[in-house]
Amino acid sequence: NIECRVCGDKASGFHYGVHACEGCKGFFRRTIRLKLVYDHCNLHCRVHKKSRNKCQYCRFQKCLMVGMSHNAIRFGRMPQAEKEKLLAEFSSDLDHVHPEAADLRALSRLLYDSYVKHFPLTKAMARAILSGKTGDSSPFIIHDMKSLMEGEQFMNCKQIPIQDQQPSQAVLADNCGVMAGHPGLGYGGPGSLMEVGHQERTEGLEMRFFYSCQSRSAEAVREVTEFAKSIPGFVNLDLNDQVTLLNTGVIEVLIIRMAPLMNKDGTLMS
Repeated sequence: NIECRVCGDKASGFHYGVHACEGCKGFFRRTIRLKLVYDHCNLHCRVHKKSRNKCQYCRFQKCLMVGMSHNAIRFGRMPQAEKEKLLAEFSSDLDHVHPEAADLRALSRLLYDSYVKHFPLTKAMARAILSGKTGDSSPFIIHDMKSLMEGEQFMNCKQIPIQDQQPSQAVLADNCGVMAGHPGLGYGGPGSLMEVGHQERTEGLEMRFFYSCQSRSAEAVREVTEFAKSIPGFVNLDLNDQVTLLNTGVIEVLIIRMAPLMNKDGTLMS
């Protein structure tokens, strides 16, 4: 957004030779057309969005100083090349007056590039997740122990070879095969095979779920560490300070990174 050259408010367009807001455009037009003369002021009042109406003399002088002129009225839209040039000049002026703002913009760019490199979640991917249009098969919605067991049971049938399974996993895989051939034997129904050893399988599932979370958390911590190393100045800190910062901030980062695991209703997905 381009600022008004007079008061710093959002400019509505190119008026009387400069970019100006509607307020300053109207003020300058009234002053010129009605040939108004304001009481002289020697205070050199600052003219900004909130104070522009306090001193009309200083406001009009500011209009003249930035180049507003009745002879500079121009019809039509500003060419794109001229607009880009003007924006570049504004940016350069701001960087000169507020060098810390330029440093913040550079840091923001570095953080963004580092995030995209280590956590490749693009706007398109995020939009697909939030809209539920990921292109994948319908995910399991995990909201209780039953749905967690059903989801893990399906993944075992699909991904884990029989010879590599632990006994409890093999039982679940066998049950998958039996249940696939007998649709009437659903989860938790009368006579269901899932009723056999339910407590043991639940405990086994909880352990596997814990180890899976532990493994994925360790991988995520490594990714966060690599991301932190990309932040300018981080690797120059004392090693103990680096470890302290990671220990205190990694949980918050991991929680933020859980966004892709949620559907548009905020429900955890497998």
